[in-house]
Amino acid sequence: MQTLIPSWQKNNIFDLCLDELLDSLSGKDYKVVVRPHPQQVRHEIEKFNKLKDKYKDVKNIIIQTDFSKNDTVFNSDILITDWSGIAYEFAFTTKKPVVFIDTPIKIMNPDYKKIDVEPYNIWVREKMVKC
Repeated sequence: MQTLIPSWQKNNIFDLCLDELLDSLSGKDYKVVVRPHPQQVRHEIEKFNKLKDKYKDVKNIIIQTDFSKNDTVFNSDILITDWSGIAYEFAFTTKKPVVFIDTPIKIMNPDYKKIDVEPYNIWVREKMVKC
């Protein structure tokens, strides 16, 4: 099982390439669970209802918007994400691989370059990719 979890910021996987990604994964021999960020679902419920409707008959793709459990995340064989912090929780607790989709970097502090410390999410992502 692969779980796809986009982050919640402008230009994330959902905004940029989710349809193309899911279209390329549909009909394959493995299960794909799309677990969007709860806040994105909350603010863009119509988008997610359309997404669920589009893939409702695709047997290997599940659009999950019930966030009361996290078993689909931690039982997954691979996590696919962009800049979501779930990548680190998943990788370090399960010791399973993360596939990063290169989207524009998630910047919570636009002045981060003024601080002479590389942000953790950039530093650790580079280390994880090289493993």
